[in-house]
Amino acid sequence: MTAPRAFSAASGLALLVSAALLPACAKSCKNDRPYVPYTVGETGPFGDGGASTNAPAAGSSEPSKAVVTPALVAPLRATSWHVADGLDIQAPPGRELALALVEDLDGDGAPDALVVAKPTPEPGGPNGSVDLYVQPGARRGSAFPAPSIVLSGPLVDTKSGCVPTARLERVGTRSAYVELGTACARAAGTRAAAVVRLAASPSTAWSVNVVDPPSAPKLSLEVDGADRDRDGIDDVAVRMTLDDGSSKATAKLAFFDRPAGASRDPDEPEASLRAIAQQAAARAGRVKDAPTVPALVAQARSLYRALCEEGGAPRLLKRGGSGGAVSCGTSSALEDAGVADVRSLVVTGDALRAGLASLVAQASPAKRTPARTSELAQLLGQVAPLLSARSARVLTPASGVDVTRGRHPEWGPLTFDGAGRVLVRGGGRVVAIDPATGEEQASDVAAWPSQVVSPDGHSRFLEAYHACDGVAVRATFSPTGGEGDVREVLVPVAPPLGSRCVGARSDPVAATPLAWGPRGLEAIVAGQIVLFKDREPTASVLTAALDQGGPPGAARSTGGAVVAFALPSGVLVKGPSGKAVRVTATELEPYAELRQCVASEDGARVACVRQGKVVAALVDR
Repeated sequence: MTAPRAFSAASGLALLVSAALLPACAKSCKNDRPYVPYTVGETGPFGDGGASTNAPAAGSSEPSKAVVTPALVAPLRATSWHVADGLDIQAPPGRELALALVEDLDGDGAPDALVVAKPTPEPGGPNGSVDLYVQPGARRGSAFPAPSIVLSGPLVDTKSGCVPTARLERVGTRSAYVELGTACARAAGTRAAAVVRLAASPSTAWSVNVVDPPSAPKLSLEVDGADRDRDGIDDVAVRMTLDDGSSKATAKLAFFDRPAGASRDPDEPEASLRAIAQQAAARAGRVKDAPTVPALVAQARSLYRALCEEGGAPRLLKRGGSGGAVSCGTSSALEDAGVADVRSLVVTGDALRAGLASLVAQASPAKRTPARTSELAQLLGQVAPLLSARSARVLTPASGVDVTRGRHPEWGPLTFDGAGRVLVRGGGRVVAIDPATGEEQASDVAAWPSQVVSPDGHSRFLEAYHACDGVAVRATFSPTGGEGDVREVLVPVAPPLGSRCVGARSDPVAATPLAWGPRGLEAIVAGQIVLFKDREPTASVLTAALDQGGPPGAARSTGGAVVAFALPSGVLVKGPSGKAVRVTATELEPYAELRQCVASEDGARVACVRQGKVVAALVDR
């Protein structure tokens, strides 16, 4: 770590400090109107109203947690401040004092201070950053050393509605925690967060930049500087909490202070995620508790996404030129949580959502172990047993098959007519093929559009995407007449883990439309069934699919009772009775390559697109 750098007189940032034998201002300062620093909550950093000794249980081998001592809060708009006997602080021009932590840093018996100063508000900024300084004390009559900067926060840009934030507290025998940042109404807020070694020349033992995107869950950090390995040096344990207003989820990172720098404890954050996965698994098998499991699993994934580089949108980024985020590797806890998610949906009898959940249960960065793969197969067998097709064949229409356009959601090129023939749209024509014989005939059915347009023809579903902020999937709708603005809808669905956002501004998210009727547009977005109310516009996650009939090319049948969707183990078909099966046949393999599947109204016939051909199967229901 580098020593703090001193300010020159020309910089205008020197703190002027004078020693005076005056009473301490603990009471008067407390009663002044303070500049309110950024804090985790109303009850203090550990949720207990102030400092906490956090003693271990009797017989525990865990070391005691360090006492947390909040910094003194400066009076409102203070430019000078008596903080302790023998220590007065005066802010440099254009700066205001915010916080001070009084410590004898150099062991000379005189009080020193870590001081947070913020820029004086100036309309139309940017107008500087929030900074942490060390101000050495001095004996009466001697010269005062120049203050030096320890940590600088981001620039405060008032044009974006940003205001400075700060937090400072002692968290260990010889360590303090500081946050310096901005909170913004219309832009991403950022914070510099660090653990500072309390010494004659304070330095950072651990530091990150924290990103706070608009609409993101509140992210708070609680730091404990106790000596966890009992080597006489404060270590760093960070507890990160995500709070979306209705629920909270917590995970930890821990570091040991070593001569070469901070060394991460490899048990975290996996141990924290494992605790959530175990809770989800305990609830998944109970009918009354099963509905709470998907939210728990979503919390584990959100924590991984915010903490880990492999999550795709980490919110804690390393400082000091090393860049990037913490690398967590593959996670057994994520796999366990994913299996619990599937189990909970199986217990409630939701075959479609269980099938969709199985697609992401072992998706990277979750581990994929043979035991869990076998368990998932057994679970799906309880709500959607495997059913061998009576017959199946590969069909090659003379006019071809319209191919998908990739990023944009669309109505597929297949549907069934009332006679059980599969209608295939290709090259502007529609042909009818009997899946039992393979006989192809011309059809008088007009080619249906691929674009997903509202029943009144006024709006089109353009895309679903991840804005690379880790917050939520977004969907866009455009007017079909060419007039009006594209409308963006925030979808209450977390983006997939392991996003490809590196170097990009957005990442496409899979969206399969099911139906667009009087109650809105139903679509499967990132593995969740979502209902869009375009005119508002709003989006909500459905715990059960509606029964709106789908148009030609939809995964849901025209009558609304049947849904077909390809899984890696077969084509899931939820029939008119509500029961589901996974249709299998050699001709359908590999199932992972099947696209845009449809089923007949009685659920006895299935067809999908694979590499420009049609694969159709007949089943006995």
